[in-house]
Amino acid sequence: MRKTTTFFVTIFLAIAVNILFAQQERFIRQTTIAVPSAECAGFGNMISGVDLDGDGKVEIYAVNNNWSDSGPCELVPRIYKFEFDGNKWDTVWKAQLNIPLQNTWPPLAVGDLDNDGKKEIIWGPINFLDAANNPNPPRIVVFEVKGDGSDVLGVPDGSGNYLPNAQWTMTTSTMYELRPFRWYVVDIDNDGKQEVVFVSRRAENERFGIISVTDIPDLGGGTETWSYKFNLRKCN
Repeated sequence: MRKTTTFFVTIFLAIAVNILFAQQERFIRQTTIAVPSAECAGFGNMISGVDLDGDGKVEIYAVNNNWSDSGPCELVPRIYKFEFDGNKWDTVWKAQLNIPLQNTWPPLAVGDLDNDGKKEIIWGPINFLDAANNPNPPRIVVFEVKGDGSDVLGVPDGSGNYLPNAQWTMTTSTMYELRPFRWYVVDIDNDGKQEVVFVSRRAENERFGIISVTDIPDLGGGTETWSYKFNLRKCN
């Protein structure tokens, strides 16, 4: 019986290995994308296989991440847009947030929160709180495509950087731990507008919530109004 079992296990492993190598042969590395020189910890999340500006070129959006608190190269949130020109991936747009400290596992999604036909990147830099320098940072920021076929998202600040079209701290309290680590953009209540549905990894605060916004202004300026449609906190 033991020999029979060993025989069948051996055959199973041989088949599994053959299938594995056969699958690997189907995926040929096309090219690689170098991590930008400003980064020292790689990327924390990305969206791939989209064409938000409608120019027919595939895009990847990636945000950096904080792994070891090693300084501005990972503590300051940055986002990059890579585009494939048919031969290689180019960095065609990037932006840096005015947030001095971020944490790990930032959520990232694509949507159109204001139904204006212009797609948005909805990004959640995770709070790393500091009473003096970072007491209540934005925890949701939105970069909208310009809508003219260019690579630009957000609002130019005049220095070569781009600001979010909209952003929200998600709370009025300072030094308040709130760490969404995954969200989806859906019309969850069938009202014709998309909402952000999130789950948080900080159990003592928000566990789950649904966020809505009145508008994503083309020129920024904070004219939008954010609110919770539903907010579930931990039951004591």
